[in-house]
Parts: sequence; structure tokens; C-alpha cells
Amino acid sequence: MISQLLYVFLISMTPLGELRAGIPYGLIVGANPVLVLIFAIAGNMVPIALLLWLLPYLEKKLGISDLTDANVPVGIDNSSPAENQKNLKNKFRGLYYWYRKRNQLKHSKSFARWGALALVTFVAIPLPMTGGWSGALLAHIFAVPFKKALLLVGLGVAIAGMIVSAITIGLL
Repeated sequence: MISQLLYVFLISMTPLGELRAGIPYGLIVGANPVLVLIFAIAGNMVPIALLLWLLPYLEKKLGISDLTDANVPVGIDNSSPAENQKNLKNKFRGLYYWYRKRNQLKHSKSFARWGALALVTFVAIPLPMTGGWSGALLAHIFAVPFKKALLLVGLGVAIAGMIVSAITIGLL
């Protein structure tokens, strides 16, 4: 049983599956539903806490926080290893900037109107690309303080966990 719950915890840490994959796995293998929910929420929150803590540092280190539409790097193809490494970094920076800006534009009206409730709701809806990982990025984009972001995303994760559990068991 411990190994099953460990798998639930680990599956729930993944960015694509999160607890939406961990809970069904745990219930299918016959683990206790309450323990599955607890381990799934805990597993989902570990990378979220790390993301919320590390994103400001990583953006500063990679120079992403200084990017604007005018200076987004596109990279140049060169054959030297040093230039290729710089090119890869520039492509990553450009892709991340695009993803960040896209999410900021997409969700700015919701955040302006609903504030914290928008973040909880976004994370709580058990659909692809709306989980804790994306919620952590949105909290960072909209400058939600660390403790508040952790609480709001955690609440959304807990609600999503209850919804996924209810659907998997057949209550919804």
C-alpha cells in the first residue's frame, strides 16, 4: 500500500498529469480514497512550492524578466558549440516569454475582475492546462505574494482533487 501511495505522490508531481492522473491511478489500484487524496494533493503541491519560489530567480538569471516585445531573442544558427548553446538559450527565452505573455493577456481580465478567486477557480477546474503548475505561473505573472499564492493554488488543488476523486469514484 505504501508503494501505491508513493506512486500516487510521484504521478501527482508531474506537470501534465498532476493529481488528475495520480488520483485515478491510486483508486484503480485499490488504495484508500482518503489517503489517495492526501498523497495526491501533497505530491501536486511540492513542485508548485518550488516553482513559486524559483520562478523569480530563474527569470532574473536567464534575463527573461527584462524582455519586452521589442527585444525577444530569436537566435541565430551558428556552428560553434558556444553559439549553439547561446542560440538554444535564446530560443528558450523567446518561447517562455511568448507563453508568459500569452497567459498574461488571456487571464488579465479575470484577475482584474475576480482577483484571488480567479486563481483558485483556474486551478480547481480539472481540465488540461489548468492545474497547479499553470496556476503557479499565473500567480507569478500577476505578482501574487509567495504565501498567498501557495495558499490560493493549494486551495485550488484541493478542490480539483475532490472533484477528480468524486468523478473517479462515480459520484459526479
